[in-house]
Amino acid sequence: MTGQKKLEKPVNVQIASGSLLECLDFFPQLEWTADGTIFADTFRVLALGIYDGIVGLDWLSKYSPMTTHWA
Repeated sequence: MTGQKKLEKPVNVQIASGSLLECLDFFPQLEWTADGTIFADTFRVLALGIYDGIVGLDWLSKYSPMTTHWA
């Protein structure tokens, strides 16, 4: 993956367990797809273990309202 850049000022991100992860890098306007829909958003890089990515409240707000089919 190309386009990774260093943040001017590192950011600490609190995860659900209460732990803090330091974010040093980001991808500006990274293109990605979900169920055939193409998105382009800034992604911050965190050591998330098995996860490829996690969308946050900022992403959910940007694309609201949305309809979810849970079945």
